[in-house]
Amino acid sequence: MTTGGRGRRVATSRLAGGAARLGLIVAVTALAGPLAGLAVIVARAAQLAIRRAADQRYEAELRGAAEDVLAALSTELDAGAAPDEALRTALYSVGDLPTRPGRRRRGAGHSHGQAGVTGQAAGGVDLARLRELLPGAEDPARLLARCEAPALRQLATAYRVCRLAGVRLAPVATMLADAARADAARADELASALAGPRSSGRLVAGLPLLGLALGALVGSSPVEVLLTGSAGRACLTAGVLLDLAGLRWLRRIADGVQARVPPVCAGPLPAGRRWGGSTSREYRRRLLADLPLALDLVAACLRSGATTQHALEVVGVATGGAAGSQLKAAGRAMRRGVPVDEACDRLLAAGGAPRPDAARAGTEGRVGTGRAGSGRAGAARAVGRRGGDRRAAGRREGLRHESSRHESGGPGRGPTRHSRRSWRADPHRTGRGSNRRRETRVVTATAAAIGRTESSGAKLAATLTRIGDRARQEAHAAAIAAARRAGVLAVAPLGLCFLPAFLLLGVVPVVIGSVPDLGPAFGPTTPPTPQG
Repeated sequence: MTTGGRGRRVATSRLAGGAARLGLIVAVTALAGPLAGLAVIVARAAQLAIRRAADQRYEAELRGAAEDVLAALSTELDAGAAPDEALRTALYSVGDLPTRPGRRRRGAGHSHGQAGVTGQAAGGVDLARLRELLPGAEDPARLLARCEAPALRQLATAYRVCRLAGVRLAPVATMLADAARADAARADELASALAGPRSSGRLVAGLPLLGLALGALVGSSPVEVLLTGSAGRACLTAGVLLDLAGLRWLRRIADGVQARVPPVCAGPLPAGRRWGGSTSREYRRRLLADLPLALDLVAACLRSGATTQHALEVVGVATGGAAGSQLKAAGRAMRRGVPVDEACDRLLAAGGAPRPDAARAGTEGRVGTGRAGSGRAGAARAVGRRGGDRRAAGRREGLRHESSRHESGGPGRGPTRHSRRSWRADPHRTGRGSNRRRETRVVTATAAAIGRTESSGAKLAATLTRIGDRARQEAHAAAIAAARRAGVLAVAPLGLCFLPAFLLLGVVPVVIGSVPDLGPAFGPTTPPTPQG
């Protein structure tokens, strides 16, 4: 079954499960009353919250275990061990490997089902299963590519690059261990930034319990009011639903922040899915997620003596996915003698950079005529070629300027009149526009660095490493800024959900219980005690 068919089956099963749960709630409400249906809703929400917390703990443990495996692998390779033996030793050197909660362990001979799903899906190979399968694996890279840990999927790409280009795996493993440590630190920092809005929401959601406790102390019996009278039941239902809606709203805000974080290893594009071409948003997201690692691997190939064209092709073949296909296409075009600025056009377009058309206009002028003529027509074509060369040179100069800005982090030269006019015409100067420009700078700086190396012989390896490091830092800075904005956005569910829920659950029942003469609809009233 293809990935697209599997995705449709998962979506259908989720829809069927949601319909079944909704039917259960309706049936329980019809048979046992609204309070029973409300209890089912609260129980389901608590179950999802517990499962979500368990998954978050597992992901944190998985990052730590993968970091330990990579550190041990780097140590074994430095000691002179073979890559396969070093990987087995590294996996066995780690103590208790985490296992995803709720998953049943598979038998050693099981080879079907979800175990072959690529990526960090529910059917990926966990570290304990990886340790069992590795001794009998013919290709460790293929097995690592199915691992749930993104850092070990990056190791699979490094395995392929080192095998194809003859690069030593030891320095690459050290680089991956440092990157995994940095990724874990960034994930912890992001979790700390989101802990404030999450903990505040949980605290405010529990305030109605404090109101009920205080009402019970003063003798107003708020719990009896909520469970017996019709108005009390309405307050209970509305308050609980508002509390759950506020928690869901806060979770959506936090999920939106985490969705801005690019995946550590996007991997190959799933087959059978429509992507909308190489300029779609999902394609660009996957390209930018894999590009920093690909640049580090290209730098490793260059340090081992490979040419730029060969390094781009090898890393493109080993990486796969959006970044791999674009780097492979650029390397093959450069090998055929295509100029660098034209060879990187596809990479620039896929990364969201404005695709320059100077070379394309010059090409159209040259292709539009058959044989080279003489006289006035030949002179016009010569002038057109010289103009196209000047425009291409200007474009390369602009790419060099953008590359220097991205590598140094400074403003570089002041903006020209054309750039100022383009900035004023840009409708996305803030918000998404700033993120789009940040993403565009990565591919623009990469293309500029490659072009500068081909034209002047400048060292490319260190430049690509700096571009990759800065891309990771900028993506993390954008995620932290979004997490800080989430604290401001949390005011909306506070005022629209939690505050009304507190009034309905913690204030209104206390008032009704304290003033029994408001009416029998608000619950049973306590008759006055006869005197004498």
